[in-house]
Amino acid sequence: MTLTGSRHASYTDAGVLLARRGAVPEGGLVGAVGTVPPHRALAANRAYVASFFGRWLRGHDDHLLDGPSERFPEMVFAR
Repeated sequence: MTLTGSRHASYTDAGVLLARRGAVPEGGLVGAVGTVPPHRALAANRAYVASFFGRWLRGHDDHLLDGPSERFPEMVFAR
């Protein structure tokens, strides 16, 4: 899976935290976090990690990992 517009650091909460504090000028993190809006990256990360652990550890399958989702159209599945 790939989050469209993401870079390596977009899988952290750095973009959201720095944007909230106004510590980085607009576009200043693009090289590290990409162009995906920080709040969307954070929401996708939370949802997909929770889905993985829910499926494999709790026995609850929300089917988010099955393929493309309307909730996260920016998430691309490679087959």
